[in-house]
Amino acid sequence: MEQINQFSDLLNLEVGKRYTVIVENDMGFGVNAVQFTFHSSKLGRFAQYENAVELIFTPKKKRNLHSIKFYGKKDFALFEGWVDVNTDAFSAPEDQGIIVVRRMKYSSCDSRFMDDAIASVKATPLFVKRFRTN
Repeated sequence: MEQINQFSDLLNLEVGKRYTVIVENDMGFGVNAVQFTFHSSKLGRFAQYENAVELIFTPKKKRNLHSIKFYGKKDFALFEGWVDVNTDAFSAPEDQGIIVVRRMKYSSCDSRFMDDAIASVKATPLFVKRFRTN
């Protein structure tokens, strides 16, 4: 029952409305931002998670339906409208003479990637769910 409460806010989005979601990258290297038009959501089972929430949407500049599943302890932030998000996971390039080097800002799976992405948006998020703290 606990997992329903974690993502239940996503079940109440308005059909046809535009949103932007920021989610952790599955590989742990930063975050991804998706701008989309919402179609529907459903509650169901995914892997070992009884109460996963699936958002069905059309991404910006696309025609086909896509989906994202929210389950377990996945950090995310949701904004109303299509907002610009800085998802760059790298620090400024360093010129080391013969080569230019770009390094990750933080180590993989660091919660500061999400902090930076949320801070880069001037709007207030509708929902923020944070489970990881470093």
